[in-house]
Amino acid sequence: MAAQIISRADQITLNLSFKPNYSRKAPLPNNISNISFSSQVTKSRISLKTPSGSCITRSTTWLKVLPAPIESDETLYEVLKITDPENATALDIKKAYKRMKKKYHPKVAPRNKVGKYTKWFMRVHEAYLTLSDPEKRALYDKDFAEIERQREWKMRCRAQLDKLKLRTRDPNSWAAMMRSVSSFT
Repeated sequence: MAAQIISRADQITLNLSFKPNYSRKAPLPNNISNISFSSQVTKSRISLKTPSGSCITRSTTWLKVLPAPIESDETLYEVLKITDPENATALDIKKAYKRMKKKYHPKVAPRNKVGKYTKWFMRVHEAYLTLSDPEKRALYDKDFAEIERQREWKMRCRAQLDKLKLRTRDPNSWAAMMRSVSSFT
């Protein structure tokens, strides 16, 4: 059995993957390879994924098929094209959402880009749901600040590693001398 926990500002997801080999009062179908439980502030759901990729979701009141979550390197503010996140008001977020909703709604998409527009529309809607709720927005902003600190740290480390790699290519560097000494022994 494999387990994966994904944490974001607005939800925590636990994914368990296994081949069920036991029976219960209501046994799971044999073709289910992935069970995902997702809990948010407002609702909880359980997703059952088959090897073919279809997804059945059980909520407290309904069953429905849910698309996979959309992953992106863009922040939710960038998705809504909000240039000043710190000073954005609820009205600014709503206006940005309406503008992006009109741009990416699947009904206005060219025929060859309906899938792409649908994904973007869902991403825009996800951004609006998070940023329009003051509690979720506060959590997102707090987590976003931490992610930005980690991203800056990671970029500094990469820059240092790149400098070290460049230095080791220099024939007069200490590493080059050590390599030449060790090649003689």
